[in-house]
Amino acid sequence: MSPKTKAIIIIASAIVIFGLLVAIIFDLFPSKEIAPDTSKQQEVVLPDKDEGLPEGATFDASNAQEFSDLNPAIFGEDSDFSPLEKEAKDLAEFFIERFGTYSSDSRFSYIDDLRSFMSDSMAKEMDAYKKTASIPDSYFSVDSSIASIEKESFSLANRNAIFTVVLNREEEQAGSMSQYQQNASVYLTQDNTGHWKVNKVIWGQKI
Repeated sequence: MSPKTKAIIIIASAIVIFGLLVAIIFDLFPSKEIAPDTSKQQEVVLPDKDEGLPEGATFDASNAQEFSDLNPAIFGEDSDFSPLEKEAKDLAEFFIERFGTYSSDSRFSYIDDLRSFMSDSMAKEMDAYKKTASIPDSYFSVDSSIASIEKESFSLANRNAIFTVVLNREEEQAGSMSQYQQNASVYLTQDNTGHWKVNKVIWGQKI
C-alpha cells in the first residue's frame, strides 16, 4: 500500500470517528426546550350576570341550583343566594331601621339622610309628605331595630324585590315610654345603573 493511500484511509477514518463523536455528544446532551410559564393562570372572563337567564325568570332559594347551572357567575362559592339578592336584603335592613328611627327635634332629617337610597318616585312622595306632615308640640321619638327579615319575592327579570320585616320599636312621648313590635314591607327596585333603591315602605299593624 502506497503512503498516499494510507494517508487517505487515515483521513477518512478520522472524519468518520469525528462524526460518530459528534452524534454521540448530541445524543447524550440534547437541547432543552423552554417549557411554557404556567405560574400565571389565564385571566377568566365571567359572563354578564344576566346572560342565559330565561325571560321572566324569578330567582329564590327554592330554585338556587337551577339558576346556578344556568349562570354560575352570579353566585358566591358558599352561598345559596346571589350577590344581587344579598345587596337588596342589606339595603332593606339598613333603610328600614333608619327610616323607622326619628324624633320631633330632628324633624325630617331622617328622610333627607336617606334620600339617595330612594327611587325617584319615593323621593317625590317624601317631599310631598314633608309639606303636609305636622310636628308634635311635645317631644316625640321612636327608635327601631330589626327583629327579623324575610324575603317575600325577588325577581332578577323584573328588577324588584320585597322584604317583610319585623321591627322592635321603642317610643317616647311626653315622658312616657312604650315598647312594641311592628311589621313593615320594604319594596325595592333597581335603577338604570343596576343599583338597588327603596321604592316604597308599607307599615303594618303593631304587634
